[in-house]
Amino acid sequence: MRSDDIRRATPGSRPRLTSTLFAVPAVAPAAGETVEQVREELRQALERLGRAERKLSAIEALEGVDKPRIRAAISHVQMYSRPSGYVLADADDPPPTRGDDVEVEHEAFVVERLAPSPFPGDLRRCAILRRA
Repeated sequence: MRSDDIRRATPGSRPRLTSTLFAVPAVAPAAGETVEQVREELRQALERLGRAERKLSAIEALEGVDKPRIRAAISHVQMYSRPSGYVLADADDPPPTRGDDVEVEHEAFVVERLAPSPFPGDLRRCAILRRA
């Protein structure tokens, strides 16, 4: 007997399965909020983000600004262990503080301590992470 010899059921209409798999979930605003209020909050957040990005770009474009120090203020290095060994990774966030919870590759870590970057000439901080 071959797989082609097996009779398969003819596909029928399965509205409950279709609605479960392909229905677009509605995102409801929090209690008391309207969709317009949520849109306005998002619009304001996007405006603030745009202003912050423009400010940072203007600071970086200035002559005489110490770019390594700016980089040290807005990014850091992370060091954590894996079964295959230690990992050093760049993080595009300001350095955390000791005890902060950090998520790396969908895994929870805690900042054990902060140390100087292991890279020569790098002014950034290195967050030493341990599994939470």
